[in-house]
Amino acid sequence: MIYILISLIQDEAIRKAFMRVFLSLLKSYRYFLVGNNDEDGVSSLLNVNKFLAEHPSSNHEFLKSLLSSQAFQKFLEDRFNANSVETIMYFDEAIIEKVRLFTILNATNGTYLCR
Repeated sequence: MIYILISLIQDEAIRKAFMRVFLSLLKSYRYFLVGNNDEDGVSSLLNVNKFLAEHPSSNHEFLKSLLSSQAFQKFLEDRFNANSVETIMYFDEAIIEKVRLFTILNATNGTYLCR
């Protein structure tokens, strides 16, 4: 029983860590959504070049792999699909909260948590 609880806690910590990473990497993705079709009829939903230009070059290799993954393509398709709005809203709201907290911390020179 204790092993199960420890395992659940570790699973939750891992999920939160991945969420923080994805929030940091993808926090600006909405600004680069285009939703156009290219000449092959394949949906091109994100301006990848502009998105990458907003990130340090040291992240580009990883981001290119992430952006070309089937999971990310599904994420983008869901973003434009009205049936998937709850999941996407959760992620977008988490981005907004992360940016808000970052702004508050920067405005107070990092002393916000000390008050």
